Amino acid sequence: QWIIRDIPPNLKYLDFDAIRATFDNLDFRIWPTVLKESFHNDQNPPWQHSAKYLDIFANTEGGALPGTIMAAAPYTPLNTTYFDKNLNSSQNNLQAFAEAVDEMTCGPGIYAMSEMTAPDDLDIIPIVDHNTSTHLVRKLYYSTLKAKFRPILTANRTYYVRTDGSDSNTGLVNNAGGAFLTLQHAWDVLSTLDMSIYYIYVNVADGTYTGGLVISKAPVGVNQVLFTGNTGTPANVLLNVAGIIILANVPCNVRFTGFKYQTSGGYDGIYSNYPGAFISIGAAVFGSMAGGNQLRVNGFGKIYMDTNYSITAGAARHMLVANYGEIEAGSTTVTLTGTPGFTTFCEVNCALVSWYVPVFSGAATGRKYYVVYNAFLNTYTGVVLPGDVAGISGAGGQVA
Repeated sequence: QWIIRDIPPNLKYLDFDAIRATFDNLDFRIWPTVLKESFHNDQNPPWQHSAKYLDIFANTEGGALPGTIMAAAPYTPLNTTYFDKNLNSSQNNLQAFAEAVDEMTCGPGIYAMSEMTAPDDLDIIPIVDHNTSTHLVRKLYYSTLKAKFRPILTANRTYYVRTDGSDSNTGLVNNAGGAFLTLQHAWDVLSTLDMSIYYIYVNVADGTYTGGLVISKAPVGVNQVLFTGNTGTPANVLLNVAGIIILANVPCNVRFTGFKYQTSGGYDGIYSNYPGAFISIGAAVFGSMAGGNQLRVNGFGKIYMDTNYSITAGAARHMLVANYGEIEAGSTTVTLTGTPGFTTFCEVNCALVSWYVPVFSGAATGRKYYVVYNAFLNTYTGVVLPGDVAGISGAGGQVA
């Protein structure tokens, strides 16, 4: 309805202005307004203004305006569950959200320590892809991110390997349904770990294992990985491999004790082949390795021996150390049975063998040593190595 009619026009008034007028002794205040101009030749003045309320809320129910967003359907409060704490049950309207944006508080909420829980695999991390012209935001699941990090040990861990095990097992239980089948799989699993200050033990049950171990990646941490067979009777845990038995191609710190080593096809037994590849050997029996080397070190690798051991069959060499490699041994007793044959018992080429007063029980055939190109073989008291052919040193090689 046009509440104010037939008033003289005044061009200062515009739509949406607030207008106050007195009509029939009644005081009118109108806002917001809609103005209409009209011309009536039979009225005075003929040019007139009329005013009425602007029908902004003409189709709404009476009463106070709602505090939330409202649709034509029955009223349902805005769901703020997934608003990352920008809105809540009492601040759940666009005004509150706009104020959060204005104050730059809009974004993922920061939880108090008491509210924080461990992330789960379906949590999403937004990342900006700078390989696209529009810098798209992509989502990264926590499960994907977690797979890139090493689990950190909080205590020593023991894995088990058995001839009746399976590489699909966890390796954490010493029975057929829990143990691994191969040394290689045990290493592949443990090499993904962060050892921190703890040790990893791999206990290998009696039996014959035909798979070798290639160390091409390693766990991080300050302590050793210890593979233990049968330290009382090493021959009961036979590593009989048609290839290199143990090959270390990366920096590592690993110990093997309680094993018998045997190869075929001219392959080496234990081979440290990389700077920082440290292999420690405890109780051991070295079997036949025809055409190969029972112990081999190359390129700044190192083998350390601190326990008495036995040799029951020959090889091309018992020790081959070259290119700045090193074998260090404590005062150990080596028992030779069956007079094993070697081309050379110990060959050192631009490298070091430091063997502190070794003791040999039994005999062997072949050259005692071959030390050349500034290499050094030191037994500290001039102990003669096994063999029936005199050793050779030259081109700067030293024997003491």
